[in-house]
Amino acid sequence: MARPHTKDANYVSPYANWFRFSFGPLLPETFESDIAILGKVLEEYRADVAAGR
Repeated sequence: MARPHTKDANYVSPYANWFRFSFGPLLPETFESDIAILGKVLEEYRADVAAGR
């Protein structure tokens, strides 16, 4: 995904430092707990960023 829209070898993609992941489809029965897990991870990430880690 380094060059999503151009053939220019010098093009620097805004996506170069991004990553992508997929959990597959979330089941309706586990949606709330799945979102809670993602929220916890996001909170921990924000705390790490705030602490300079």
